[in-house]
Amino acid sequence: MLARASTGGDPADGKGLQPRTLEVFDDLGVIDRVAAAGIAFPPFRLHAGHEVVWTRPFLDMIGVPDVSWRHTLPYPDAWLIPQSRTNEILADHLLGLGVRIDFGTRLVGFEQDADGVTAQVAHAGAAETIRARYLVGCDGGTSFVRKHLGLAFDGETLVGEYTATCGCTTCPGSRPTASTSAWSTSCGSDACSWPATPRTCIPLPVVKG
Repeated sequence: MLARASTGGDPADGKGLQPRTLEVFDDLGVIDRVAAAGIAFPPFRLHAGHEVVWTRPFLDMIGVPDVSWRHTLPYPDAWLIPQSRTNEILADHLLGLGVRIDFGTRLVGFEQDADGVTAQVAHAGAAETIRARYLVGCDGGTSFVRKHLGLAFDGETLVGEYTATCGCTTCPGSRPTASTSAWSTSCGSDACSWPATPRTCIPLPVVKG
């Protein structure tokens, strides 16, 4: 497996997993580690200075009706976990299966024939050729594989109002807070130096009403 990133990722890359992803992780056998490394999304809170204006559940914030566990929805809650931690869990699982991950390796070209794929990669300034039966591109919206194949990326850009969901990561017992127009102030602790302290921020769509 090739990974362009030099490490497992920045903790700020992503913050949550959706229910369907959790079901897939259950199938892969890593759900217990994912569950232990995260928490269900806490309520969102709007502050005006130190005054709490309102508190809303996560599902209210994204406009989804309340859901509860059922056989067809074994993981009804979105799960709050840094993407870097998720990557670490998946990488450990792959290593346990005997899969090698080459970090800091970039795909620069490939050709397909009747028997497989020949890929050209770059690592630490050196070029290398890899021969494989398949090439699977899991490289996101800016996918080199997709562009090299000339495949379209159909879709649309959603434009709207978003919250900046932020939490102080150094204060004991703090929880993320939400603000529709500016950074939140303090988490409430006398020792908090927000916004100078490390913070977690997640953009979410604003649901009117």
